[in-house]
Amino acid sequence: MALSFLRSSLQVDLTAAHQSQEEAAAYARRLHEIETKLLCRAFGGRAVLPSDYELLQRYLNGELSRAEVFREFYDAA
Repeated sequence: MALSFLRSSLQVDLTAAHQSQEEAAAYARRLHEIETKLLCRAFGGRAVLPSDYELLQRYLNGELSRAEVFREFYDAA
């Protein structure tokens, strides 16, 4: 299934048959958070930079924590 709004620069693996059920659920949660972040940026009129996609990809792959990726939202409050 193609998720065109995520743009081709994010490599999304929705088949992930090699993962355990817990890993697959965590992956799906991270993907949902990324979708939400991109939609918020779009509605706010802010462009997504290439560096943002790199950061989001690392989060999707489980390399970064949620706090590291979404720091800008915490700092704005």
